[in-house]
Amino acid sequence: PGLFLPESLRFNFDGSCLSWVDIETGTLSKLSLHTGAVSARFVANDLSFAHPLTGDDYLVAFGSVLAVLTSDGIQDVSGPLIADHRRFNDGSVDSRGRLVLGAKSREGTGSDNPLILCSEEKVEVLDNDLGLSNGIAIEPNTLALYSVDSQASTIYRRKLCADGRYAQPEIFYIFSPRETPDGIAFNNQGDLCVALWGSAAVALLNPKGVEVERWLVPSPFVTSVTLHPVSGDLYVGTASENREGLRNARRPGRIWRAPLGMSGTPNYDWV
Repeated sequence: PGLFLPESLRFNFDGSCLSWVDIETGTLSKLSLHTGAVSARFVANDLSFAHPLTGDDYLVAFGSVLAVLTSDGIQDVSGPLIADHRRFNDGSVDSRGRLVLGAKSREGTGSDNPLILCSEEKVEVLDNDLGLSNGIAIEPNTLALYSVDSQASTIYRRKLCADGRYAQPEIFYIFSPRETPDGIAFNNQGDLCVALWGSAAVALLNPKGVEVERWLVPSPFVTSVTLHPVSGDLYVGTASENREGLRNARRPGRIWRAPLGMSGTPNYDWV
């Protein structure tokens, strides 16, 4: 069966398995790159983020909470971290092992959605005026935090300070208002791949914030991107096409692969 809204494409630590969530079905899927076998399991409604941990465990976000998913089920569920009228969206573990996680309004409107930083000691609000917090990634050389506000068609950058704080956001890149950036992923040279929802494309931005290349994708609603840390293959998630006025296009969501030879960055450990 096809996918509906695949997001949060991630490789495990040894690069042998690709995982993703399907927000509209609450499932976590895993693809073995050795055998080609795909498995899927229901985790929770509004499952939006899954970060591989050691073994076969995952750090997951659904609704307003965080949890650890093991082979025995969901464990260590947090209390609500955001208001009920919002749900978590994409996230990333940073170079210091902290979780950066964004949120969106369930009503689909508003410009007061947060970006939060979760450590063992506290939960800190980095931003509280986002339209739709989406892709989040750490630049491999400077360790700066990059994040997307899809509603504003904007990617922000926050420099990492010596004491571990993130500086105030600065604009890294603004797309045309007709284009909607979604998920993002860095290669090991610091170039940024950007999924463009509705544009059937992935854009490549260099470290200076200049678009240097664009790859077409065989489906309009591009949601998430990741690069294999060794082979450099680009993996792209796309949503099903029975949405946003495409009444006659009923293709399901897919995961696509392009052999670009542009190695990605490894995961950081969540601590």
